[in-house]
This record gives sequence, structure tokens and C-alpha cells, in this order.
Amino acid sequence: LTNKGLGMSKAQINVNLFRNGQPKSMKGTNEEDFDLWRYYIQTARLNDCQIDAKICNIAKKDWVESRQIDKSITPNCLNNWLTIAKLIAKSERHANVELADWQKMKELEKKRKKYNE
Repeated sequence: LTNKGLGMSKAQINVNLFRNGQPKSMKGTNEEDFDLWRYYIQTARLNDCQIDAKICNIAKKDWVESRQIDKSITPNCLNNWLTIAKLIAKSERHANVELADWQKMKELEKKRKKYNE
């Protein structure tokens, strides 16, 4: 996780990935890493971020296409995708979700699905 958008003093924060609710190794993670992560999340929460009509239409189109392929995709998935896209945009200090933010979210979703297979 880089600090490009939020201007933190450390170039990278160690983030533990979770699988089935269990964290991977905590080895190498110290209190400073956790403090930086907390700061990153708090700063992202303070930045307001909107989704304009263009990105909303792209999101709807992508959701419909995904739903046609995979019937397990629900309206809740679209809500989750929009939330993740907003968090990505916030982390980059964008006032609006940009197409690049939406595409990053789609890549993360692909990785998440592959990881959970």
C-alpha cells in the first residue's frame, strides 16, 4: 500500500491480508505500521468523494455484464464495488471516482475471486 495519495512519511505500510477471517503472519508488523495504517484510513474517511453519472453508468453496465456471466452476483455486489472504488479514489485524494479508480477496483475484484477459489 503506497502513500502516494495521502502524503504519509513512509513509502509503504505492511498490511496483513485476511483469508477466511484469519490474518496471515503478523511477523514484521510493528506498532508504527499499525499507526500509519490507522492514519491512512482516518485521512481517507475525511476526504469526500462522489461518483458522477458517467462512472455510475459504467458501473451499472459492468454489473449487468458480470451478472449475466455469474448469477451469484447480487445488487449488494454493486454496492460493494462502488464503495471500494470510492475508497480507492479517496486514497488518491480524488474528489470524484475516476475511470482509473473503477478499473483498479475491477482488478482487485478479480484477484479477490481468484484468491477465494
